[in-house]
Amino acid sequence: MLRFPNVTWWCDSCGANLNCQEGFDDHKYVWKCTECGYKNSISKDNIFVEQGNYPGVPSDDDDSCDDSDGGFLGGLFRRFF
Repeated sequence: MLRFPNVTWWCDSCGANLNCQEGFDDHKYVWKCTECGYKNSISKDNIFVEQGNYPGVPSDDDDSCDDSDGGFLGGLFRRFF
């Protein structure tokens, strides 16, 4: 059971979807991104109601774990272009 149901966690560094990473557990207070190695804080203080309020997060509405976007490189593309 998730501590924060219906919350999608994104890496603060590379924009990867943390929820899709193997072993992800939001009961941990810090999660090391498997894409870039950045240590992300997992707490209620880091929950944003809308993605537009947080810089670097993909603006599309797709919170799925479909990796067809290219994973890390896809995240960088969405972040910078």
